[in-house]
Amino acid sequence: MRRSAWTLAAGAIFAGLLAIWAVWMRPAGSQQALGTTVLEVEPADVQALVVEQRDGVTLEIHRDGDGWRIERPRQVPASSSAVESLLQALAPLEARRVIASGQADGEGGDGQVDPAAFGLAPPRAVLTLTMADGSTRRLRVGDQTPVSQGLPAYYAQDERGSAIYTIDAFVAERITGSWESFRERRLVPLEVDDVRRVRIRRDGVTLEARRDPQAPVAERRWRLTAPLEAPGDTQAIESVLRDLEFARISRFVDDEPSADSLARWGLASPRAVIEVEYVTSDDGETTATAVVMVGNEADEGGRYVKLAGSPSVYTLPQSDLRAALEADADAWVRHRVLGLARSEIQRISIGMEGRPGPYTLERDHQGWKLMPQGQTLETSEVESWLDSLWRLQAQGVAAVGRGAQPPQRSTGNQATLIELTVAGHDGVPVTRLVIPVPLQAAAGDEGGVALRKVYVEQAQDRLVYEVADDALRGIEGVIAKWMAPEQGAGSSPSASR
Repeated sequence: MRRSAWTLAAGAIFAGLLAIWAVWMRPAGSQQALGTTVLEVEPADVQALVVEQRDGVTLEIHRDGDGWRIERPRQVPASSSAVESLLQALAPLEARRVIASGQADGEGGDGQVDPAAFGLAPPRAVLTLTMADGSTRRLRVGDQTPVSQGLPAYYAQDERGSAIYTIDAFVAERITGSWESFRERRLVPLEVDDVRRVRIRRDGVTLEARRDPQAPVAERRWRLTAPLEAPGDTQAIESVLRDLEFARISRFVDDEPSADSLARWGLASPRAVIEVEYVTSDDGETTATAVVMVGNEADEGGRYVKLAGSPSVYTLPQSDLRAALEADADAWVRHRVLGLARSEIQRISIGMEGRPGPYTLERDHQGWKLMPQGQTLETSEVESWLDSLWRLQAQGVAAVGRGAQPPQRSTGNQATLIELTVAGHDGVPVTRLVIPVPLQAAAGDEGGVALRKVYVEQAQDRLVYEVADDALRGIEGVIAKWMAPEQGAGSSPSASR
């Protein structure tokens, strides 16, 4: 309790001293501003802004369609969010305090003041806004105030009057700070859903995937086109694209690099080249291609990069490039075994005991039926089983294309295969799965995980997946339950083990 009382007393003394100091340091004659406007503009009317700083640097930004572009000191893309944030703060810019009203004594003012005393002659920076009608507005920004209600602030002056105000540091420091704070830090202006093609060249290998741009977003399946033809793994491919979508430049290294510098940074012969083609128009007719060259690791962390067609060199965080630098064909081949959404499935033929399926699972307006028995199945059980089938993920890809062959049937009485032939809403078979049902699954290399090789045939694709045995047992168990009334529990796959 005694320590708490001393803490409260010390806090009260400090607050009192701070208040006395604030009053003492406040310029004579200053008044608190109540709704006083220093500058007011309509952001949509601003066509250009120029910032002239005391150190001689001039920043010039022009509206460019729906965005902005920096023209000086370099012709580079501008961050629309940074520009719009500043303009919104000027709509209107409110004063913290009125230091000098600019009116003569006897008219409510404080007489003449010297702008130089506030860092306004010359100013630290002058912001000039050009409006749509050709008119201009100017704001001078001076020194930081000693104190302003305990919050940082700067002196400022609208060039159309002689009054001096204090304004929030947020606005002042955007104007007086580095011009690079207005540069676009987004590396590539793409969204994952708009990407049509991605290609990565690394270590002499080209990895490429494409998808049909005309299909609805939910049905745009990726397809590998190099180094092999195969269905693509959406998660693996889009992890690369998502990193690029959110990649932010951490440092602007050099806008006019020499050949020696490019070689030193690993950009003369890049470690990797990432090429992305994406849609830039609502109608999908206009596309752009971004080519990102990846160099060496930077001393301060990250990795050097540059865009083809631009001389500028940047650094990006390692995390934004890891997925691209680690990508390979094995990871990009689809690992979801079924390759269809549950909603796309209309009928599944089931073969047992090494024979083509006499059993058919069909969907109608009442739910699901098992044919030829005509048995109505519990909808929740079927939907849960379909979810298990849809979520079935491979541990690895054993074979793709011509090298992918279905397992052979046993010549004995033992049930060795389950065949699932899946048909879509048009009734045309779209996927065939052949699942071996051995007496005991062989242990794989994944820390003793039991794996089985499952054959999948879909359209022109043929693959052999390595699938965890325990993931298959639940699927087989439900099939055995459905088949039991017809073929007997003793001959079901589960019972045979």
